[in-house]
Amino acid sequence: QLRSGPLAGISLGMVGCGRAWNEE
Repeated sequence: QLRSGPLAGISLGMVGCGRAWNEE
C-alpha cells in the first residue's frame, strides 16, 4: 500500500541517485 505511494517513489529515487553517484 504505502510502497506504491509518493514516499516509496522518493526512497527509490534517492537509492537510484546514490547508486548513480557511486558508479561515477
